[in-house]
Amino acid sequence: MLKGEFRLTDDQAYRVMITAHRRGTCVVAVFPRDVAETKATRATDAGRAQGFPLLFTTEPEE
Repeated sequence: MLKGEFRLTDDQAYRVMITAHRRGTCVVAVFPRDVAETKATRATDAGRAQGFPLLFTTEPEE
């Protein structure tokens, strides 16, 4: 999901995965709201379709 939907490199995807695993949450990328919502929905749906317990959400940038 990270490499396909968010276009992360192997190294970036690994770092995001480890951070999310250790902390329970992680910023994947920053996009305009409509793009972020579409990517989060598509990545969550794709993960569930493959049996992964992933949840991608969007939050406003602080």
